Amino acid sequence: MTTHPAERGDDGERDAPPALETLSARQRARRERIIAAALDDLIRYDLDHVQMKDVAASAGVALGTMYRYFSSKDHLFAEALAAWAERFRSEVTGAHGKTSTARLKTAYRRAVRAFELHPPVYGNLLLLQAAKDPLATAVYERFATRQTEAFAKFVPNIDPGLRDDVINVMSAVLDANLRDWARGRTPIAGVYAAVDRAAELLFG
Repeated sequence: MTTHPAERGDDGERDAPPALETLSARQRARRERIIAAALDDLIRYDLDHVQMKDVAASAGVALGTMYRYFSSKDHLFAEALAAWAERFRSEVTGAHGKTSTARLKTAYRRAVRAFELHPPVYGNLLLLQAAKDPLATAVYERFATRQTEAFAKFVPNIDPGLRDDVINVMSAVLDANLRDWARGRTPIAGVYAAVDRAAELLFG
């Protein structure tokens, strides 16, 4: 079976996909269909076991068509991760009228719950975090920035500098505990407890 060079991780030069704003409505719809198919795999499987041809088949497009829109497997799945994260962002806007501690707990508990519902996503996130494709890296950085912004909306009424520090600490606690969970070192209940405790310590 032949594998496309971009799927093998070949760093050779390739034409960059066209900018999103240059695509026709039909092309955008096809691109979104491909991302939707990739998202379905992202939440169900380890990416090491997913091939681009499988995503192409699910999306109903030719394998070559995939590479008109995405430079590599990492680029495609970084876009799928960003799409998955939008679900979390849509939930973030719903927490009002609570103390900062309670709001932080709500934010980070929702994040833990998202990974609990789709266990493969965290391991896939770590793979994409280490991607070498510059386009995948750019999408991942956009994903990370938007997640930080989403968390920050839970504590809008504190000094911006302090808020940034709080989000950095909470996100570090979340990441460290999710890593232990993904490796089987701690139950998911331990992750919930860790983010709760961190919120309580930060706000006394």
